[in-house]
Amino acid sequence: ISWGNLGDERKAMRYYEESLRMYKAIYGETSPHPRIARSYTSLGSTWSALGNDRKAISYHEESLRMSKEIYGHDTPHPDIAKSLSCLGLSWQKLDNHDK
Repeated sequence: ISWGNLGDERKAMRYYEESLRMYKAIYGETSPHPRIARSYTSLGSTWSALGNDRKAISYHEESLRMSKEIYGHDTPHPDIAKSLSCLGLSWQKLDNHDK
């Protein structure tokens, strides 16, 4: 169970942001790494839960970009699929079904 599951998305956000900073310190500020990409996904999902899907999209796009850099642009991978799914959901919530 996470803070987000308990309804405290703001507290969850603080932990996700802290973990992202730590992962960047460990793996490199600009280095693509699965844990960094997953942190972006978590932050995007939390922003979406808070009702800010525009901000969520920016995090999901960064996760997608990084995941494709890690696994390959044309390689099927669960992390890439997750990012795409999250992006679709956020765009749908913004009533932009064309994206």
